[in-house]
Amino acid sequence: MTDTLFTPAAKLSDVPEEGVFPVRVGTFDLLICRHGGVLYAIENRCSHADMPLECGRMKFGWISCPAHGARFDLESGEALGPPATDPIRTFAVQVQGDDVRRHHGLARIAMPIYGRAKGLGLAAPRRLRPRMPL
Repeated sequence: MTDTLFTPAAKLSDVPEEGVFPVRVGTFDLLICRHGGVLYAIENRCSHADMPLECGRMKFGWISCPAHGARFDLESGEALGPPATDPIRTFAVQVQGDDVRRHHGLARIAMPIYGRAKGLGLAAPRRLRPRMPL
């Protein structure tokens, strides 16, 4: 039985360990991130500079905008400091075989998304880790 709430977005093998894979799903630019063994699906646009995040640095659970250095939490999309103040959108993800699938609807902004690279289906939300300094 196929889950119609999720659409294939990428192949798991296309997403490098500790890396990102940009993909267009319909008319939306999405960034599939693999960090710490967990998959995240985020909007591939900085809420401040409207620049793609795919070339940004990813570490400690955040990704930075290459234009001005704004950082966004991979789980919640929360802006972690200036110059960005608005969050980015995050999507629930599901792994089915080698397919990374994203939920048709948006995850709530500033809430954790679900999905683990090694798990099947949806995983329980993780507690947010304490922020680490730069």
